[in-house]
Amino acid sequence: MRLSNLLKIRGKWLGIVVFFLILTIAMIRYDDKQVRWAKWTGFGEDIEISRTIETNSKNVVTKYTTTKKEQSPKKFWDFLGLLGVPLALSIIGFWLQQLQQKQIEVQSGLEKEIADSNQKEEVLQAYFDRLSELLINEKLIAISSKTNPSDEETEILSAAIDVIRARTLSILRRLRDDGVRKGDVIRFLIETEIVSKLSLKLNDVDLEDAQLGNVNLEGAYLCDANLEGAYFSKANLNNSHLANSNLKHIIFSETKLRKAELQNVILSGANLIGTSLMEANLTKADLAEANLSKANLQDVILVGANLTKADLAEADLSKANLQDVILVGANLTKANLSKANLQDVILVGANLTKADLDGARNYTEKELSKAKLCNTKLPSGVSLNPDRDC
Repeated sequence: MRLSNLLKIRGKWLGIVVFFLILTIAMIRYDDKQVRWAKWTGFGEDIEISRTIETNSKNVVTKYTTTKKEQSPKKFWDFLGLLGVPLALSIIGFWLQQLQQKQIEVQSGLEKEIADSNQKEEVLQAYFDRLSELLINEKLIAISSKTNPSDEETEILSAAIDVIRARTLSILRRLRDDGVRKGDVIRFLIETEIVSKLSLKLNDVDLEDAQLGNVNLEGAYLCDANLEGAYFSKANLNNSHLANSNLKHIIFSETKLRKAELQNVILSGANLIGTSLMEANLTKADLAEANLSKANLQDVILVGANLTKADLAEADLSKANLQDVILVGANLTKANLSKANLQDVILVGANLTKADLDGARNYTEKELSKAKLCNTKLPSGVSLNPDRDC
């Protein structure tokens, strides 16, 4: 609601309050002092006088009767009773007015939302049409498939890719609050083979909250991109390049990320349940509070990564490089850490219940002792009690 409307409403209510305050004071004074003006206002004491005359057969007055009927003056509460109906009507009228105003605002908001949606759809369709014309007129896919394209064809292809990238970055910025249409843009680039055949680089793109479940972006370049809150469940991102990207709270459940480049990414709070990250490079990645339960992390590189309070229950970390990894408070229940490199790993408060550390390397008993041990399979030669904390 606008400020001017709020001021008007406040003014109305202030006027009503002031009016009734003055009226109350006046009525109290009236009750206390019985002011003189009560007579001519009609609210003072009321006296009704009636006279009866009786006569005989000769029309002589035999009896003269005077009757006086007094009615007490109106009190303060009588005034309130009289004012109750108009006051109630005023309040109801005001309420109905506000209700109508709210309905108008809601309707206006819906109309604006529809108009914005239609405008976005027009922009998106224009983007599709322009890129489709470019692909067909310049025969870009055919040129990209040639083993030895001419210098002219190479120049045409390079210029076209620059145009496509510029237009793509532009439309994604315009659709910044529309995750569904952002997903439509990327799906179009995939279906037209712009990503796979033309090797379009999507570095620096804004795909926050984009809906991209089940897409195939194998080998895609998405470095320095904003993918916060995006949905990539069951997508194929094998061999993709995502270094330095913001992947906070992203949905990567059951996603294929084998051999993906994920150095320095932010994956805090991300959903990576059942994700395949075999041989992926997660050097110095931030995975604090991420859910990696049942994820495949065989041979993964996690050097210097932050996995504070991460959920790694039943995750496969066999042969993983966990050098300098922070696992403070992490849940490693039933995790497979066999043959993993545990050099300088921090395990303070980590839960290793039923975890398998058989063949783990470069560990220290001092660090292992800081974790919870219960039915834990420790490396051979470790003197710690594997059931110490059961």
